[in-house]
Amino acid sequence: MKQILFLLLMVTMVWAGCTKADPATAIYKGVVIYDMCGHIVVQSIGPGYIGQPAWTDENNSDKPVYKHVFTVANPCQFGMHSYGDTIAFRIVAPQLQHCSRCQVALVMPDTAYPIQVID
Repeated sequence: MKQILFLLLMVTMVWAGCTKADPATAIYKGVVIYDMCGHIVVQSIGPGYIGQPAWTDENNSDKPVYKHVFTVANPCQFGMHSYGDTIAFRIVAPQLQHCSRCQVALVMPDTAYPIQVID
C-alpha cells in the first residue's frame, strides 16, 4: 500500500511540474508604484507574483514597504504608463537602452526585469 501511495505521489509531482507556465510566455499583472524620470518600479499583484519579497522605499519620507516589486530594466520600451496604472506584462529578453534618464541618486529594488506591457 505504501508503494502505491508513493508512486501516486511521484506521478502527481511530475504531472504538476509539467503543467507550470513558461516564464517567458507567462502574463503577469502589476501596478506602477514608482516612476521618476525613467526610474520605474512595478509591484506584481498576482495571481503569479514576481520580484523581490520586500522593498522599503527609502526615497519616500514615510518609508513604505512594498512586497513583490522589481525595477523595470528597459524603461525606454515601457511606454507612457505612470504611477498608479495597472498593467499586464510579460518578461522579455534584455534590450539595449538608448533613451535618456535623469541621473539622480535613488534607492531602487535590486531585482530588475525587462518587460513588455501588453495591455
